[in-house]
Amino acid sequence: MKAVILAGGLGTRLKNVCENTPKPLIKLCEKPVLEHQINALKAEGITEFILVLGHLSEQIKAYFGDGKKLGVSISYYVENQPLGTAGALFKLGLKEDFLLCNGDLIFNFSLPEMLSFHKEKNALATLLTHPNNHPFDSTLFLTDGDVITGVLPKGNKPFSYANLCNAGIGIISPELLKMYSFDGKADLDKEVIAPAIKTGKIYSYKTFEYVKDMGTPDRLKAVENDIKSGIVSKKHKKCTQKAVFLDRDGTVNIHKGYVTKPCEIELIDGVCEAINKLHSLGFLVLIATNQPVIARGECTIEELTE
Repeated sequence: MKAVILAGGLGTRLKNVCENTPKPLIKLCEKPVLEHQINALKAEGITEFILVLGHLSEQIKAYFGDGKKLGVSISYYVENQPLGTAGALFKLGLKEDFLLCNGDLIFNFSLPEMLSFHKEKNALATLLTHPNNHPFDSTLFLTDGDVITGVLPKGNKPFSYANLCNAGIGIISPELLKMYSFDGKADLDKEVIAPAIKTGKIYSYKTFEYVKDMGTPDRLKAVENDIKSGIVSKKHKKCTQKAVFLDRDGTVNIHKGYVTKPCEIELIDGVCEAINKLHSLGFLVLIATNQPVIARGECTIEELTE
């Protein structure tokens, strides 16, 4: 399998950090983010890479060359003008399923497990999804089981929604691209994924493993801290995970009897900060309740999901 990495962005949110450096060459713990990506994917079995470049492309090509120094093969597609998150995919002419990822991510996940899921579902696209700490400015997915049924674009959210974010990594089948005939700029989420949802073959691969973007100064600092503390290396399915189970009632929310509606949840002061602290220490946090409100007929599954 080949990996296609979208590494041509302008990095406008990081201009104070990398005004004359392309975002994929920003260093985290002495290595460019793109080198972290290539090393992580090489560890999962990928040795062929296509880097889609634009802004300051020559710097990236000069640093990585043909990839031999990293033990991989690298080729390039340079956009003369920005083609969005999908335009270049229609130019590459790939004949087999490929891994697609954004060039501003740090990740550590089991690619063989994701690929096995993709093949088992016979998916047109399998998108890696997870909760994140900035759903308000992320593309979110609606699902029925593992099937993606809808897309909530950035900045267009209803009152309540599941925190299931597009992590910026996916396995794409060429059959998906054959459904369209784009010859210029194209948006992957809006113009490729969203219209294909009706096929029932766009899937969400949910994982707790480490995938975070470093596209803002604050996120850049947080991701570097996670690398230094070992959180990134440990958040992989091959590693034993630390977890904390919290009883919801009286621990997370003020206990007032049975909770049957979302509006009845009142968080205890400081609980959000405490959960964030546990996350920062590398713990998975699971919240449980023994209130049988569905069995009592006081709440539906849909209301519980809300």
